[in-house]
Amino acid sequence: MKETIYTIPVNEAFDTADGCPFCALARRLEEERVDYTLGASMMEPDARALTNSLGFCARHFSMLSERPNKLSLALVLDTHLQSVRGRLDAVEANIAGGAAKRSRLFQKKGGADTAGTLLGAAIKAAEDGCAVCKSVDATMERYLDVVFYLWDKEQAFREKFNACAGFCLPHYRELVQKC
Repeated sequence: MKETIYTIPVNEAFDTADGCPFCALARRLEEERVDYTLGASMMEPDARALTNSLGFCARHFSMLSERPNKLSLALVLDTHLQSVRGRLDAVEANIAGGAAKRSRLFQKKGGADTAGTLLGAAIKAAEDGCAVCKSVDATMERYLDVVFYLWDKEQAFREKFNACAGFCLPHYRELVQKC
């Protein structure tokens, strides 16, 4: 089987995984992305813009905080929190018309566009993002395409696929849906 840069990780996962090969790929991607976030991406404007806007989920924040490079984490979090504060300030200013934003925030109003609803939606949007999840999900989507490509083109991969230990339910669902 001829290997290329995009087939190597998939083949390695199917060769070495004790359980779901997609879980093995995702774990490897998470570790790489966490290391990258606290390393080389610190100086890349595109990567910083992504972490500033999305932030990190609790799982990936925990992984980041376990790494020894605390200064990089502090810098990433500082600019992310500045970004979140700016977005929340903009929503609050929009709600209150600028001057007495906090005093009008908790006033009771009817309708779906109350201050609490608007600010709550902005806070929820800030909570729901994760730069690591977004990167891992995008790469896993490409790896899923590679699996189908290899299945179609390589008999040796079909044999590896059939011999693997199996798939977890979420990855099995993704395989079935992609079919």
